[in-house]
Amino acid sequence: MADYEVELLFTSPPMVPKPLVTSHLRVFHIYGTSEKVGKTVMSTHLLNAARAFRPNETSSYVKLFSMNRDDKCTHVQEYAPGADNALFHRAKHHYGPVPTVNDLQKNKVKTDNDIFHEIYKYASCRGSKPGWLFMEMTGGVHSPTPVGTSQADAFSELNVPVILVGEATTDGVSHTKNAFESLRVRRYVVAAVMLFRGPRNSQGHCHINLVSFFRRYCIPVQMVDRPPSRSLISSRDRKNMEAYYGHVVANGMAGKVLVVLGNFYSRRAGKGQMSAYPASSDPSGYSVVTPS
Repeated sequence: MADYEVELLFTSPPMVPKPLVTSHLRVFHIYGTSEKVGKTVMSTHLLNAARAFRPNETSSYVKLFSMNRDDKCTHVQEYAPGADNALFHRAKHHYGPVPTVNDLQKNKVKTDNDIFHEIYKYASCRGSKPGWLFMEMTGGVHSPTPVGTSQADAFSELNVPVILVGEATTDGVSHTKNAFESLRVRRYVVAAVMLFRGPRNSQGHCHINLVSFFRRYCIPVQMVDRPPSRSLISSRDRKNMEAYYGHVVANGMAGKVLVVLGNFYSRRAGKGQMSAYPASSDPSGYSVVTPS
């Protein structure tokens, strides 16, 4: 098989036979600015909020693929026990940008299309009842899939809105804006932005900066308390994390985001737009602010 044939076969964007978004199941991507920004913790907050404030609805979490040994699903299982969770693929390393047939067959590496079809099957099985599905991406916006495609490119055709986990730090302001712009030009719709509180000496300025920036696009920003420092004693660490998750739910930090996300889908359903893209002449779905 020629190299160009391998590239077309294994790195082309997935094709969607019909919209993944349904009126019953509210599906969201969880994108972040970097690998350690806290996507799994934010996902766990949202799952706990769904269980607390929407107890009659289902809640599910999916990690599309993992490139390391850390099992995010185990964390979700421990601290959001009422939610379904799944990991579609664990890869030893990336095989892109043009993987060989031997790489894919020998290591059983799933292509972008393989992962897409698993997403669609998983969501379809849960689409008959009202509920939530949070799909956590790996690393940053442009982190590669197992076959080397930018995940922002690979999964844009899923037509699913995004919760962006940003950073309320000086460097994080730039990272968050860059991540948003990368999603925006690929026609993703960002429904909400979630931030951990930054250092005391910078969080106010950085938070205000990001709130002001996203206000242009009518995107709400929610601050969430940071998790406690890890303890060397596992039992103490678990107790601290359980208390932390309980605190966030009790204070309604994640619950406010859940309300925003529910309203997001209600507006779409009311307009008869089950597509994630808003009706707009601008393909990005947002009005572009240009300097005068």
